[in-house]
Amino acid sequence: MTPGARTVHRSCNLCEASCGLTIEVVDDVVTSIRGDEEDPFSRGYVCPKGIALQDLQSDPDRLRRPLLKRDDGTFEEIGWDDALDLVADRLCAIRDRDGGDAVALYLGNPITHGWAPITFIPLLIDALGTHQRYSAASVDQQPQHLLSYLLFGSPLLLPVPDVDRTDFLLVLGGNPLVSNGSIMTAPDMRGRLAALRKRGGRLVVVDPRRSETADVADEHVFVRPGTDVWLLAVIGAALAPTDAALGVSIIENPRIPLRLREVINVESGLNDGLVTPVVSFCIAIAAATLDGLKDRPFVSALVEVVIGVAVGFVIGEVSGRLLEMARRQGWAVPLLVPVAPVVVAVATYVFVVLIGGNGFVAAFVCGVGFGSATRRSAQASTAERADDVDLLGFSHGAAALLGYAVWFIFGESVLGSLTTTHLGTAVVYAVLSLTALRMLPVALSAVGLHLPWDTVLLVGWLGPRGLASIIFGILAADVIGGAAGELVLTVVATTVAMSVLAHGLSAGPLAAWYSGRHPVDEQPGSASADTG
Repeated sequence: MTPGARTVHRSCNLCEASCGLTIEVVDDVVTSIRGDEEDPFSRGYVCPKGIALQDLQSDPDRLRRPLLKRDDGTFEEIGWDDALDLVADRLCAIRDRDGGDAVALYLGNPITHGWAPITFIPLLIDALGTHQRYSAASVDQQPQHLLSYLLFGSPLLLPVPDVDRTDFLLVLGGNPLVSNGSIMTAPDMRGRLAALRKRGGRLVVVDPRRSETADVADEHVFVRPGTDVWLLAVIGAALAPTDAALGVSIIENPRIPLRLREVINVESGLNDGLVTPVVSFCIAIAAATLDGLKDRPFVSALVEVVIGVAVGFVIGEVSGRLLEMARRQGWAVPLLVPVAPVVVAVATYVFVVLIGGNGFVAAFVCGVGFGSATRRSAQASTAERADDVDLLGFSHGAAALLGYAVWFIFGESVLGSLTTTHLGTAVVYAVLSLTALRMLPVALSAVGLHLPWDTVLLVGWLGPRGLASIIFGILAADVIGGAAGELVLTVVATTVAMSVLAHGLSAGPLAAWYSGRHPVDEQPGSASADTG
């Protein structure tokens, strides 16, 4: 070994990848830099920036002492204390004269790799009183920091994808081949992605441009800039409605306070209808933007929904009035009257789809108009009211039968055909959807109502996903298609399946637990049948 030579190991501080470096030094002069083969993160990989640290260290033009520029343009070397005092005096003078925002700061990326800048730069910002702060992180990292703060309580608690073990990696708007695993501490992303595919995994990129990562992906889903949110909105909206049937042991338990049971049941009944236009709207926009066939997807989706609402209501109102008139005149065959709602709904859906509207929204609005028209007659006789009961009973029976059919299709075709491609992502979202994303909003909505904590907890947990989510998921997968449609269906199906298992098993024990804590009179109209 050359006299005075030594080998040191360091981590590169130019980005979050933190690649390990093996540095050869002779008499305190760096002679070579290479990747550290024994580093557990980078495994010998190093990018050109890391190797260039040697040139930066030995560059003859590198500033090693503070220089003060004189009026004649020359520079004079001064000490560190004098330099810092001069900078502090001038910054304070500018702040005092023009306000804190007269001073702007640009914060470079490597400051996150040193305790001194991490500790003292926030103090400097507070002392200056400036809002003018800029950095490379403004676009690509700050949204992630904000989301981590809102979800986990700290902007530095960043979830890290397990790139080295996953079988499916979904990249939304990212380009890790260029950012080199930034925020993931994953150097050599090209090698890691190649290893993912070699072990049978898949890489899907959702991006409006053909990025470097998209070039090596198994599938690239094109979206218009800023519209990938609609794909995520479809998933969220499809899983918003609840299905009280999965908590029937609580809904029908007379030991549970009546008001609580009514709240859960009413929420389940209203959610389907309220979320239908939202889901349909999001699906229409997602399909249009993913296909790239329409120049104005937002307007196109809005037009489809408006057509569905207008035509659906007119058909429902007119058909309802015609049915009422036929019944009063004796023209309607009583046996066939209950079939009318089903026929009208199907016909409305088909007709509106043919004219370019949203059939799903049209069928829902048609039902609203139909029901309103058939119940409007104030002169209805007792016999006609009986027909109404038959109509309602048949509708409930038909709905139950169709519901069983949907559950059969869900088990036989949907769950049976799912692959493991998106399963990891789906399970994570399903857990969040059934817990935090449901329970936190319920808890927030209960603020100020002075409800017992266990009541809030029970209502928050009882948000099972069922028929509506299955239908929305199948519809989204059919309309959107491709990897995006498969992603939506996998997430929805996984969430519903986990909900069936979790809520089905927990409903009975929860009913016993809650009724033990809040015993009530079994008479439905009793004053005690109230949680608050």
